Amino acid sequence: MTHRSALLTFPKIAMDKPVVSRVIRTCDVEVNIMQAFISPLEDGRMFAIFSGDEEAVDRAFAMLAESSVQVYYPTRNLWLDEELCVHCGACVAQCPSEALVMSSRTMEVELDGGRCTACGLCVSSCLYGALESIDEHLARRSGVKGEQR
Repeated sequence: MTHRSALLTFPKIAMDKPVVSRVIRTCDVEVNIMQAFISPLEDGRMFAIFSGDEEAVDRAFAMLAESSVQVYYPTRNLWLDEELCVHCGACVAQCPSEALVMSSRTMEVELDGGRCTACGLCVSSCLYGALESIDEHLARRSGVKGEQR
């Protein structure tokens, strides 16, 4: 089974269509929606983890692209700013998926992006602003996107 995270941007013209439910039914994939923003006034955004056999997940993303949905594949679900991080470990204590761990070798916080579920608990625990969701990071940097396919 393949698990692939993606940040989806839905144009206003696709907001009234059941694009994701159609993809789930047609491609036989599971979609775990981690974050979503839907508004009739602007483009919608959704961060989700798609699961299924590799061909099914590939078909799902192709079908989304055919429906005018922009698909971005972040290299990780969380943005860790190494310059701001002081490696205090506050985020590690809040991470239920163990995507953030304290290295016993270096005593520094390490991020395993593949384990991150984008729950956001670590973001609010960081007093130094070193953590933010990919969605927040991309929105803040407006125009700078993750890898698009």
